[in-house]
Amino acid sequence: GGMCNAIHDAKEATESGYWPLYRYNPSILEDGAHHRFQLDSKKVKYGTLEHFLHGENRFSLLERKDPETAARFHRDLELLNEERYNRYKHLSENDVAHPNHPLKELEQLDYNRGHTDIGPGGHDKPGRPSHFT
Repeated sequence: GGMCNAIHDAKEATESGYWPLYRYNPSILEDGAHHRFQLDSKKVKYGTLEHFLHGENRFSLLERKDPETAARFHRDLELLNEERYNRYKHLSENDVAHPNHPLKELEQLDYNRGHTDIGPGGHDKPGRPSHFT
């Protein structure tokens, strides 16, 4: 256990859908074939998550103490993982540049954060709070 298995554990978490892999690159110009949000994870087979959870002490403790609750949580987590995968898949297949895309608001917030004169110190003194001027 412990850190000596960290790479193996991370691989299992990814393959089970517990930890999905995705990328977001706002500099990509979307054209229908290229998208800013990219999903790297594959669709997970039902039951793969259960196998991963059995190998994690934090989850196997609940299985020993309350098997019925653990089974219910596992089923719920399987459904949530499937919903999350489908949502991410949808995001990865649609242009973020479209004004109604869910990531558009986050992209605008990120843009505003980097392009404002209101921030600490303004543009001429980046990173310096105004009370130091």
